[in-house]
Amino acid sequence: MVAPLGVDADEAARLGRTRTAQLRLVRAVLVLAGHLRTRIDAQLAADGLTTQQAAVMTIVRSAGRPSFREVAEALGTSPQNVRQLVEVLVRKGFARVMDDTEDRRVKRLVATAKNARYWAARDDRDHEALLALLDDLSTAETEQALEALVRVLDRARARPDPPPPRRRPAVRRASRGPSR
Repeated sequence: MVAPLGVDADEAARLGRTRTAQLRLVRAVLVLAGHLRTRIDAQLAADGLTTQQAAVMTIVRSAGRPSFREVAEALGTSPQNVRQLVEVLVRKGFARVMDDTEDRRVKRLVATAKNARYWAARDDRDHEALLALLDDLSTAETEQALEALVRVLDRARARPDPPPPRRRPAVRRASRGPSR
């Protein structure tokens, strides 16, 4: 049997109750994110859109005219990744790229009228399909979960990316005597 969220009894004993719960929470969020992405991708597939493209457009719709960097920071990804997503959205007529009026080096994203029509026709269906997953939570539980996740998200955004892991020294194999 698979240990709950990949934490077996030995690891749980070594980590202690708090760290075990934290590790399970991180893993639960990762697994849930995968499930949500799969569901949203399925909802958008007929229209040739992806969850990531929808996320970009959600930010553009809420922020007005964000820069590539602002969208990247909101999504926790790179401006280069945003640029690739935006190329598709521009080709499909969902977004336009405009020069910033004060700094021509900055590119801003603008939602098109096609984008507004598309999401207006979809939002209620999409929201209901996803929000049904939360029906077992009370309003208080939902608000507490949101508050906790927002605090973790704020902390993740405030801390720089961790350094790459150190390489472990190579393990030398014991010599079996002279080679022939």
